[in-house]
Amino acid sequence: MTNNPSSYEWQYRVARALHHQRLQLPAILRTALSLSCEALAVDYGCIVMFDEDNALRHTHVVGIELDSQVAAGFWQRLMNQGIIGFVQYGQRVIVVHNIQADPRWTHLPESTGVPRSGSAVGVPIRVEDRLLGVLLLLSPEVGAFEANKVHLLEDIASITGDALNNATMLEASRIKEASYRRLVEKAQGEKADAARYEQFRRDLAAMTYHDMRNPLQNIQISLSGLERLLHNTATPLANEMLQLAQHSSQQISRMVKGLLDIERLEQGRTMLNLQPVKLEALLRETVAMVRPMAEQAGQTLTFGGDDSLPQIQIDADMVQRVIINLMENAIKHTPDGGFITVSARRTAETVCISVGDTGPGVPGNFKDEIFDKFFRIRYSNAPEGVGLGLAFCRLAVEAHNGRIWVDSEPGQGAVFSFALPVAAPASVAHQALNAS
Repeated sequence: MTNNPSSYEWQYRVARALHHQRLQLPAILRTALSLSCEALAVDYGCIVMFDEDNALRHTHVVGIELDSQVAAGFWQRLMNQGIIGFVQYGQRVIVVHNIQADPRWTHLPESTGVPRSGSAVGVPIRVEDRLLGVLLLLSPEVGAFEANKVHLLEDIASITGDALNNATMLEASRIKEASYRRLVEKAQGEKADAARYEQFRRDLAAMTYHDMRNPLQNIQISLSGLERLLHNTATPLANEMLQLAQHSSQQISRMVKGLLDIERLEQGRTMLNLQPVKLEALLRETVAMVRPMAEQAGQTLTFGGDDSLPQIQIDADMVQRVIINLMENAIKHTPDGGFITVSARRTAETVCISVGDTGPGVPGNFKDEIFDKFFRIRYSNAPEGVGLGLAFCRLAVEAHNGRIWVDSEPGQGAVFSFALPVAAPASVAHQALNAS
């Protein structure tokens, strides 16, 4: 990677921008191309993504306006006998310093708006040895793509490849889940043995979640190793980029772990490791973990604890993940400048923990459904999720013999609360964590 400070700044900017696209493929492609053009000060470019058969899957263009018939032939020639094809099959950077004199460029009639002279560069978008796509930029200036610009574009392509790979993995999981649900619905509609299909779906889903853990662990190990290698040598910007990458991998890891836990909890497999926990200390620790995310979103996060909160028997890791999910959900739906409040109080037989926000609120007819798996309320201008966080919260709280609910009025924010018994029932207190 280049040591040019401006390169580090652009890498960090691209990483942050792609992180906020919530693993949506079209948004990742659009953002990566837009920032690439801005970083290299060019007005023309395209980014293409291939499927497993190396056929075009997605295409996004900047500065080039082609009608559908001309566009189809243009991209096909660029792939078959042009610069995209050379990058794709050679899996290496191709720089065309003069498109008028280089046969690797494909020309079009002047009416298309594509420059007739200038230079072009194509960079492969890879994850390890697998080619995901090609990033192509075009300048009307001959010899515009010097070595330092090419290096910067390679760095942006590398960051884009990681984002596309994570988005592809998540999309594949959604497709599999939808396919399994259709099987179940068809079986139920035909009055077949729905239980057999449901178990089949669960087994396949669990296998998928397990398979996702290995590459995630590799990413986290690599990031830790990189942090050690760069210790005392990296710029503050590089350290911030590492922290962003580590935070993102931890988010995905929590999501995968939540999926596995949901599967086990739905099957009635108790997995609690109950220990005496000082609840106020756990809450303060959890709020401190999430506070940087709220500050980054321009929100104010406060905690109001009760000094009389008792020590209770809970699975600390699971309850902490419930609180984190509720806070991250509040951050996601609270606008810039909003407020998020975490509080806890004791009643006669329970401890009640609440997370309030100043977001759009929850319509009354959705207050129960919102805790169902894959259920999402589609707010305008709100980031999309996968509908798993609140489902995990409900199952985890119920596993503690507690209950969870939401109080809200549309447009006036929401308060998500859950109550846990002060004394754990004997039937639960002696059960230990048994997760594979």
